[in-house]
Amino acid sequence: MSKDAKLGLVLGIGLIIIVAVVFFRKEPSQAKASTDGAAAASVKPKGVSSTPVVSDVRPIAPGRRHTVAPGDTLFSLAERYYNDPTRFVLIYDANRDRLAAPDRLEAGTVLVIPD
Repeated sequence: MSKDAKLGLVLGIGLIIIVAVVFFRKEPSQAKASTDGAAAASVKPKGVSSTPVVSDVRPIAPGRRHTVAPGDTLFSLAERYYNDPTRFVLIYDANRDRLAAPDRLEAGTVLVIPD
C-alpha cells in the first residue's frame, strides 16, 4: 500500500470519528442530569425520605375564567381585567400549562384570570 493510500485511510477514519463525536455526544444538560441523579441516589442524608418530590405541580389558581376569542392578546386581557396591560404576566403565569408562549393565544382556550 502506498504512503498516499495509508494517509488517506488514516484521514478518512479520523474524519469519521470526529463526525461521530459531534453528532452523537450528549447534551450538557442531559449529561449533568444523569450524573446528578446518580450522585444524589448514592448519597442520602439522614432523615431525608427517598420519595421523589414533584416541585412543578401547582394548585389550580383561583380566579375568573375567560374563553379566548379571535384577536385576544394577553395585553388586551390584562387591560380588560386589571386596567393595566403590563400585568399580562400574571395571566401568563397562571396559564403556563395551557399556553405555549405568551404571544400565541388560540381561540377557544379557557384561561384563568387570577384575582
